[in-house]
Amino acid sequence: MVNHNKTLEGLHMTDQNDQSENNPSISGRVERIIPTSGEDVVQPLSADRIAAYLKAKELMFNRDDDGDVFISFDGNGFCAAGHRREAEILVVRGAWQVTAPIEMRDRLVDLCNDWNRDKLWPKTYVTVDDAGAVRVRTELNIDMEYGASDLQLKQSLDCGIATSMSFFESLDKKFPDTRFAQ
Repeated sequence: MVNHNKTLEGLHMTDQNDQSENNPSISGRVERIIPTSGEDVVQPLSADRIAAYLKAKELMFNRDDDGDVFISFDGNGFCAAGHRREAEILVVRGAWQVTAPIEMRDRLVDLCNDWNRDKLWPKTYVTVDDAGAVRVRTELNIDMEYGASDLQLKQSLDCGIATSMSFFESLDKKFPDTRFAQ
């Protein structure tokens, strides 16, 4: 009998047409091979793990009383944290370093909408405070309810920060004089 089981990049795939006793699955399935050591071990998400990754990269950051991690790149601020009851969701939020006047709101909303339509991540949006100051924000939310390996956590943090920085750089190019003359 031909064995239809195949391994591909850490996934064990079972051919759904194999009805032998070696494959009790009727509909086929994908089973994760869960490692027990090294960077591929799945662990719960925590602010300590986020901080450890940034420390290993020799980056300066701050933490608040909740353990949320704050870091800045080229003046753009970021917060990385686990949200929900058991820190199930990794949230990487960014804020463009520029505060714009209320007259720029519609134009910035259009740019955010263009990005959101054309890119998968990060989500971009505009906020307005009580004084009428307009801020552009980014956000990447990743479900880590069942944990993440160190490699997954690193990739997710890097993705959230790098793609946000790409968006902020695109804004910097569109608005080279980022003081928005008033």
